[in-house]
Amino acid sequence: MSLFEYWILPSCFFVGTYLLASHIFLLFDIYQPAWYKSREISPRPKITMQLYTKVMSKTLLNFLISFILGAVLWSLRITKKPELPSLSTALFQFVVCYLFAELAFWTTHFVAHHPILYKRVHALHHAFPRPIAIVSSYCSEWEMIIVNLPLAILMPIVLQMHPLLNSLWNCGLAFLIVMKHCGHHIVPKWFLDSEHHDEHHLHSKGNYGSPVLDNFFLGENKEKTFISKRIIKANL
Repeated sequence: MSLFEYWILPSCFFVGTYLLASHIFLLFDIYQPAWYKSREISPRPKITMQLYTKVMSKTLLNFLISFILGAVLWSLRITKKPELPSLSTALFQFVVCYLFAELAFWTTHFVAHHPILYKRVHALHHAFPRPIAIVSSYCSEWEMIIVNLPLAILMPIVLQMHPLLNSLWNCGLAFLIVMKHCGHHIVPKWFLDSEHHDEHHLHSKGNYGSPVLDNFFLGENKEKTFISKRIIKANL
């Protein structure tokens, strides 16, 4: 089984889905159709060529770095050619990847807000208090490596995910990332609450990714662990 099938193909699906979805939203942000404007959470920044060039050049650089690191990691893990799994196995792997992504993103994102790390790792992503879709992966190289890349690659590597399933996972992940930053109520809140992440960008604290984990670790009436108490004290 070649590196092309294990990593290059899935990463191309991620980048392709990300660029397509973010640029569709970019057109909506520029032309502001009535149905789209009515779903706006709050006013968004004005789109300029300077903003677009700045954001996309950084985003593409981050994708290139992730592509190279991902190729190295997968090249160390490729074994024999896997068979396409059963439907139940495929669904199980998707659920595992999703749960891992929720936990990993919340944890690394939460830690990245610690004052020691925030300026060096995460501050660039918060340059937009009211984000739009094309800034979804506008971040430092360190954030791309520490916070974002593990969501796309760690569980597929551990599970030795079939390239087809890995490609579908990367498509879904890219779509969710763009939707979280679009600043509009496009899908039902029970599926994905864009406002939850929008509030995080505005205040730079709280709402770290998963409402369930936010409530468990940060809820006012929840007893917190020793580690989370120390991080919360620094963050809030």
